[in-house]
Amino acid sequence: MKRLGLVAVLSAAALAGCGGGDDDTGGGGEAGGTPDRRPAETGSTNAPQRIEMREFAFLPGDVQVERGDGLLAVNVGQTPHNLTFEEGGGGGEAGRRLAATSDLAADAMERLPVEVAPGEYTLVCTLPGHRDAGMVGKIVVE
Repeated sequence: MKRLGLVAVLSAAALAGCGGGDDDTGGGGEAGGTPDRRPAETGSTNAPQRIEMREFAFLPGDVQVERGDGLLAVNVGQTPHNLTFEEGGGGGEAGRRLAATSDLAADAMERLPVEVAPGEYTLVCTLPGHRDAGMVGKIVVE
């Protein structure tokens, strides 16, 4: 019985030492905590800017982004819409298409990277009648 009691005491001491000692020294906590903080910090700087599409406008209508950042096009309207970058194309006329999302159904979203040279571009929905209805905006890329 003495031997069984000694084994139980030693086992309990060993478990207490393993559980508390590593966590208290920060050996496991530091290694696990540091990588968890880094991705959150770097990920937040590259979060895409949200643009809502509805009948028949973009919100916000004018955006400013850095080259390499992205836009998150979200259709909050009832009909399909797309988000297209054009060079030129202001005043109701189509410009040269540079990038676009697919035609998004209601409640759908799509990320669109901004990989154009710095400058000012037109945002437009190219579905028939949407440009004429005023679904036009501006993007400034820095």
